[in-house]
Amino acid sequence: MISHLAVNSSPLILLGRISRLDLLPAIANRVVVPHSVLRELAVKDGHDWLASTVSAHPGLEIVDDPQIPAEVRRWNLECLFSALWESSWRPGGGI
Repeated sequence: MISHLAVNSSPLILLGRISRLDLLPAIANRVVVPHSVLRELAVKDGHDWLASTVSAHPGLEIVDDPQIPAEVRRWNLECLFSALWESSWRPGGGI
């Protein structure tokens, strides 16, 4: 089993559509959803219900967006991509 999994909106949208968000905590001890991902779900047309569902799901942990190290910011990645990278790969928090 994976120890730590940070997810973006794509798996949440796809699994939410088939009512199977439970599959994420089934493969990882800890599943985190950065606030930026939750905000993205809330503003997408037709996905506001999913933001509420994700927030209330007992197996999904909503976390603050991490501070992105300057080295990663220099890569000019999309903000969310950088946040997911940092959540998943920072020392001691890796997958």
